[in-house]
Amino acid sequence: MNNSELIKNALKNIAPSEELIEKVKSFQTAENRSRPRLRKGIIIPAAICFAACLGVTAAAVTGNLDFDVIFGDRIKVADSELAEELVGKVSNVKYSVSDDDYIVSVAGVTGGAESCYAVIEISRKDGTPVTEHFQNPAEFEHNDFTWLEDNVKIKNAAGFTAQMSWGGGFGQSITENGNIIYTMDIDGSAPISGKIIYAEGDTLVWWDKYNEICDETNSYYGKNKGECGFYDKDTNEPVQTDISSVVAIPLKWSISFKYTASDKSLDVLTCKAPEEKAFFRLKSPDEIGDKIYEGGSERYEFECTVKLIEISPTGGRMDIEFPCNENNEFIMGAETGMENEMYLVRTDSSQIPVSFNGWSGKLDNGISEMSLRLAYMKPDDHFKNYMDISNVCALSFNGTEYPLT
Repeated sequence: MNNSELIKNALKNIAPSEELIEKVKSFQTAENRSRPRLRKGIIIPAAICFAACLGVTAAAVTGNLDFDVIFGDRIKVADSELAEELVGKVSNVKYSVSDDDYIVSVAGVTGGAESCYAVIEISRKDGTPVTEHFQNPAEFEHNDFTWLEDNVKIKNAAGFTAQMSWGGGFGQSITENGNIIYTMDIDGSAPISGKIIYAEGDTLVWWDKYNEICDETNSYYGKNKGECGFYDKDTNEPVQTDISSVVAIPLKWSISFKYTASDKSLDVLTCKAPEEKAFFRLKSPDEIGDKIYEGGSERYEFECTVKLIEISPTGGRMDIEFPCNENNEFIMGAETGMENEMYLVRTDSSQIPVSFNGWSGKLDNGISEMSLRLAYMKPDDHFKNYMDISNVCALSFNGTEYPLT
């Protein structure tokens, strides 16, 4: 497998764009997220007839929805009134499908200025459950499934993803009425609110069985020399791999919409230019800082300078910088946040757990600059919390407390 494919495999849980992968390889910019497993690629069965159906969905996406029903499998809000205020809006919705029997709609969006959690629903015009039209449903009833290709783009004035890096987590599930849900949990290095978000998927496959076929045929699906297709794992030469037996739905779809964050989600508390030193801790084999030992586990810590902290109802960011030799491979994994004690402090002295939920960064003249995404959750939690920040007064990070106003 060539280096590009190795990097893609290593970054399966990271934003999918080719632009991002190139930036990671050159260590100029990177995004890393704790998220559902991401599979990339594309296959177009010959039986599909691409007669696109273009139109505007009629989904209720302007706040008149049950927050817990739409977002409750990932996001929790204790206050129902606050939850309603944090629902975003969409406009200019367009979708296309390869099979005119299907509809793609936006079930709901939430998030903040630089983040968006969108729930896309794929249903049928006749109202029958999509699951009734699965291929080989009996054999693979309890098997995990995914789109063989899924792709998300963010468009600003300069075009899709231009002048913007971002990371995201993408997943799929089945609703109680048998429709398919596709979720996008994305963060940007610049505001996403007000931008056009585009998503697409192609060919729903039974993931475990698909992997078995790839293992048996020693092949993988990806892009090699600019061409998408199946390739031999050892030689990277094109091969023919038959996956028809593991296709759930041979459907190609896309949707685009303008996302606008709610006014409430734009509330912000800041600690500007704190210039306070702190110790950053992580599990890593890289010799970046002094080794420390605690509880029998090997850890590393290094001193960093906190440059900026911003907190909103839906999450936050902390910008840090530290000296770093460019020969060090500083890759932050999903477990990194487990080594840091971080929480918000309320005016009544109660604490709210905070974890890293992604990062972007660059190395310049021996100085590493990193922007860390913050989520209100413990490192091993599945659910993120959105909350009222009016009574938050500080962020505590590894014993150093930063006041927020």
